[in-house]
Parts: sequence; structure tokens; C-alpha cells
Amino acid sequence: MMYLLIGYMFLFIHRPFEVWPLLGKIQLERVYVLITLISWFFYPRKVWIRSLHTPAFIFFILAMVLSYLVSPYPDTGWFVLDKYLKQSVFYFLVLSTVSDAQMLRKLLIGFLVVMGIYLTHSYKEYRNGRHQYRMGIVRMIGVDETSGEPNAFGATIVYALPLTVPFWREASRLATRKKRLAARLLLVYLTLLSLLCVLATGSRQAFVGLVVLGVYVLLLSKRRLKNIVLLTVLAPAAWYTMPESMQNRYLTLIDPSYGPKNAQESAEGRTHGLYDGIELWEKSPVTGFGPGSHAQASGVGFQAHNLYGQVLGELGTFGAVAFACVVLSFFVNACKTWALTRGVKTPDSLFPRDVSMAVILVISIMLLFGNGSHSLYRYTWMWLAAFQSVAIHCLREEKKKQTMNSAQRLAETGPASCRVEGSDGFSVESRVKFLQTPWVGPGSGLAVE
Repeated sequence: MMYLLIGYMFLFIHRPFEVWPLLGKIQLERVYVLITLISWFFYPRKVWIRSLHTPAFIFFILAMVLSYLVSPYPDTGWFVLDKYLKQSVFYFLVLSTVSDAQMLRKLLIGFLVVMGIYLTHSYKEYRNGRHQYRMGIVRMIGVDETSGEPNAFGATIVYALPLTVPFWREASRLATRKKRLAARLLLVYLTLLSLLCVLATGSRQAFVGLVVLGVYVLLLSKRRLKNIVLLTVLAPAAWYTMPESMQNRYLTLIDPSYGPKNAQESAEGRTHGLYDGIELWEKSPVTGFGPGSHAQASGVGFQAHNLYGQVLGELGTFGAVAFACVVLSFFVNACKTWALTRGVKTPDSLFPRDVSMAVILVISIMLLFGNGSHSLYRYTWMWLAAFQSVAIHCLREEKKKQTMNSAQRLAETGPASCRVEGSDGFSVESRVKFLQTPWVGPGSGLAVE
């Protein structure tokens, strides 16, 4: 089942049926999903992981359905709703089949391998001349059509990169030097390729994401001073290897005069997307105008390019509250992560902890990018929720195991005796014994005789 999930991720990210038309004609993705669902039905180790994300996503889907039912643009709304419901299949497959840290580790390794294949293929095509010319520069695109546009492609890379952080720590805990070296080389390859692809896209948003990730890694690192010195040397070298046109593209972040006029208009359009969304919300404050309706409802002819304007204009107050619940569930789970790992440093708890916190980093970047992207229905929200839900489940199980082991050790020590000498010269025999109970905590059976 695990390999079927990894194959699902490959089809969803790389989308070979969009690269090779023959695969599209035979509806490869539909056949694969059908096989996966049949295999899941007969899978003997099904579980169900309780998660805050599940009711939040159900609430959000209900908000989408309600908005669609009253939308004046039902055709567009059905396309978005249908696609979102299909995306949710992966979430429920993961929560019903991935039940421990080892399986989570394999799933995320599969995800990173898929990203490596996708980026390698995209970069190869870019070197062969496949690109897009926009904003006065040559920009790299992904090999797929759905998310291959430069900004979307750059965002996909930035959203995936933080999930390498848990494996950098895992690599240092591998048993042999050869395994540690192999793991680090693969991580270095994926990281450098990701950086190269982001810079080649010319996406200013993705570039800001890389800066945020760099600051995070520096703060997290134990060798902070060494990494700062290394970054001080490498950053200027990387900058001067870029073409002047690409340098000017990124300099528009601080001075719009470095780029063409349409680049400045593109940046300003992100702000207008928020204002347009607010205007639509004022016209239909409860349910909005329906999923994917911004282009038609606002009359501008294109998407909002602003997450917050998108949710207000398309789903209204009901959808905004539902989306807030989705976001809040990520941060509540982050708090649970810290509570469950306080004082616990076993290998089976460190990896899920790092995964949960890496997810929070990605969510923070997505919310930051929300000022310039319409990512409300992006699959990343559900995938990250699935990864974090499994991580929290693993931490609960590990905490339960540690508690049971502590209780067993206390029970095996047996009664303990001590003699207390009072100030008046009298001696009192005191016996303290721990009753053999399955739980240690308040009222757990500490008795004084």
C-alpha cells in the first residue's frame, strides 16, 4: 500500500500523462486511482487516525458545497469542487494506512524522491530550451501543464524543501558512515537542485521563500557561526553567476525601477486581488460567489492572486471561518507536538517531531505567500495535514509506550522502606509502595503505610 501511495504522489506531482499524450489518452491516473482504492479496500492493516484536521477539512468542504449551490457561476464552481474532492482522497488514504514512524519515514522519502525526479526532468527540459519568456526574462517552467507555470512551479519547490530538514537530522543518526554519506549526498543534490530551479524560475515570491528558509536553518543550526560565514561567501558568488536580467528581476523586490513596467503592475495586482475580494464579500458576505469565481465575479478576467481576497470573495464569511479552522488546526498540533516531546528524545519521537515542525514552517510560508498567490484549493494543505496528523499520532503512541514502560519499571522495584528519625527522638517506620497499576500519574497508587 505504501508504494501505491508513493506512486499516487508521482502521478499527481510529475503528471506524466500531461508530458506524454499517449498516457493521457488511456486515462492512466484514473486507472491507477481505481487500483489504489481496490487495494486499500482489501488492505488488512487499516486504521483511522484521529486528527483535528479532519473536522476542519469537512467544515471547509461543506463551505465550498454551500457556496457552489448558490453560486451564479456553477460550471466554474463544479470544476474546482470536483478537483478538491478528488484531492481529499489522498488525505483519507494516508490517515487510514500510515500508522507508525517507520511508515511515515518511507512515505516522506518517497515524496522527496518524487520531487527529485520531477525537478531533474524539469531542469533537463529547461537546459534543452523549454522555458517561458515573461517579464523580460527567460523563466524555467515545470514539465507538467497544471502547475508548471513559473510562480506555481517555484512555490511547489519551496513548499517541499522544508521536509528535507527532518532527514538531515536522520542522516546523522544512521548506523554506518557509508549510509550517512549516501544520505547526505542525496539531500545535498535535492537541495542544490531546488535552489537552482527556484532561481531559474525568476519567481520573486519563491525567492523570498528561500530567504525565509535560510534564516530558519541558520537559527536551527548548532553550527550557526560557521553557516553564517559559509553563506556570506556563497551568496555573493551565486548572485554574480546569474544573468543581469535575472538579477534585475530580484532587485525589483526592493526597487521596482530595476524591472519593466509590467513587473510592477504584476506586483500591484496582488494587492488589487485583496481589494476585489473584499468588494465581492460585501456583495455576498455569507457564501461569496462560489469556488473559482473571482475572475468572472470581479470582471477582471483573472484569478485573485491573493489568498485572503480569494477566500472572502469566493466563499464568504462561512468559508473564511472554515479556512481559519484549517489553519488553526496546524498550529494547535504544533503545540501538541511540543507537549508530547517535552523531555522525550527517543529516535521514534524525534523524527515525527521534526516532521510536525517542518509542516508548520511550510504553512507559515504559504500564509506569507498568500499575499501574492491564490493557493486556497492547492493540494499542499491536505498533504501537509496528513503528514502532520500521522506525526502527532506517532508521538501519542510513543508517549503512551514511554509511560507504560515507566509504570512497569516502578512496579518491578517493589515496596521501598525507609526509617524516619523524628526531632523528639522517636522513630517511625514508614513504608512506601507503588501499586501495580497501568498508569502513573495523579492518583496512580502511591500509598504510605
